[in-house]
This record gives sequence, structure tokens and C-alpha cells, in this order.
Amino acid sequence: MRGSLHILEQYCYKNSNKANTIFECENRTHPKSTTLLLEIVDLQGLLTGTHLDLPKRLMGKPGAEDLLLAGQADTEGWNGKLKNAHELTRRAMDSAQHNDAKEAAATDQAAAALREVESGNREQARSDANAALKLAPNRDVRTVAALALARAGDTAGTEKLATELDKTYPLDTLVQRNWLPTIRAAIALERKDPNRAIEFVKDTGAIELGQPTNSLVIFLCPVYVRGEAYLMLHDGKAAAAEFQKFIDHRGVVVNFPWGALSRLGLARAYALQGDTAKANAAYQDFLAI
Repeated sequence: MRGSLHILEQYCYKNSNKANTIFECENRTHPKSTTLLLEIVDLQGLLTGTHLDLPKRLMGKPGAEDLLLAGQADTEGWNGKLKNAHELTRRAMDSAQHNDAKEAAATDQAAAALREVESGNREQARSDANAALKLAPNRDVRTVAALALARAGDTAGTEKLATELDKTYPLDTLVQRNWLPTIRAAIALERKDPNRAIEFVKDTGAIELGQPTNSLVIFLCPVYVRGEAYLMLHDGKAAAAEFQKFIDHRGVVVNFPWGALSRLGLARAYALQGDTAKANAAYQDFLAI
């Protein structure tokens, strides 16, 4: 189902009046695809500024309400409305826990931790990441929380988590080839070692466009870290190439805030190259979000 994201997203984008019908049919035949349909709806509204009546019909429905609220939290985070994003995450977690879905609540909180740290709220990020780990330390929660903790400066805690992940999931391709390299690169960046960071994520290209978790819309993690490493090295051309991937693959990025922040990274990359016109345009693109 995930492989059809681009087709469905484009169809809903061009045929917003039929999005509700798409959801109803898909939800009857493939109930577990609810997450994808919500992503499509959220992206459609984000791109066009329109709002479908679909979300209202999902409120109060077990397994759908928390997904909707978590998706809205990311959209608010994309738009810089962090207080709203925090409140929506709390509501998503409450909804999930009310329906005995602790893992869903924990994944929402882990994603919130990553969103918080990218907004500069390191203390809140550490708090959210550690709380998510206590609530339901499954694979997705542990990987996302580890990345958030690394970005929040808790390198010792992150290294412990990375070691545990390596031992627990030795044959898991996503853990070994996507998450662990990205987590270790984030630790290297925190230690001001961009060359080592780039070395860690040099071989992630083959799978970095894939979905790294079962339940979260968090894509291109090694790309973002690699872009920041190149910025630290003052290699504007290489950094721009990485951040441009978020814009080129908008249907993959959907509404996670890294998609917005990549525009800021792109502006800084152009500035390093001395291309004032492109830098100003990218800054304006970021500020217009």
C-alpha cells in the first residue's frame, strides 16, 4: 500500500472532491491503510490550503482519531505553531492510550521529541524521548527517540540506545543501514565532527527514500543529517544537493517539519556558495511557510 503513495497523493491533490470516497473504499478493504490515507489528506490540505470534511468523520473513531491528531501536530509543527503541535500530540497520545494503544502513543511522543529538538527545544525533546521509551520501547520508538536524543545533546544516552539496537536487531536492514548510521552521524555532529558524520551515512543512499518506520511519517533522515554535516564543513554545493532532495520528494516528506527546515538549510547552502539571489529566494520560501 505504501508504494502507491505518490499515485494516491497526486489523485487526491487533483480530485479533492473524491478524497472522501477513496478513504471509505480503502478503509473497508484495507483498514490498516488508514495511516496512508490520512497522510494523503493532510498533504492535500497542506499543498492547496483546502480542508476536506474527512477529518471530522474520523474524530472519536478508535485507531483513526489518534492518527489524525498526530498528523495535524506535524502540520502545525511544519507551520511553526509549536504550542498547537504540542497540544495536538498530547491529544493524540490520550486518544491512543484510551484505546489501549500504548505503542501508538509512544511513537507519537517520540516523533514529537524529534520535532521539538529541531525547533531548538532540547530539554522538551529529551523529556519526550525518554518518556516514549518508558511507555513502549519498540523498534520505531527506540530508533526515533535515539535520534532525537542525539540531536538534543545526550550523546551518552544515545550511544547506549544504539548499542542496544545493534544487538537486538542485527538482521534488520532499516536499523542497520538507515537508523544506526543516522544516529551515529548525529552523535558525530553533536561532537563537531562532520567528516565522521558523513562517513557514517555515506552508504545509505540505496534505501534513504524508503519508509524507515512502520507508523511514522519521517523520511530522509540520513539526508538531513548529511546536509547539516556539509554545512558544518562549509561545502555549500554538497549541502544544497542534500536539502534539495526534500523539495524534490515532497510526496515522501509529506508534512514532517524537516521538509520546512530543509528550505532554511538550502538558503544557508546557497549563501555559502556566494549565490545571494538563490539564498534570498530560499529564505523567502522558508519564511512564506
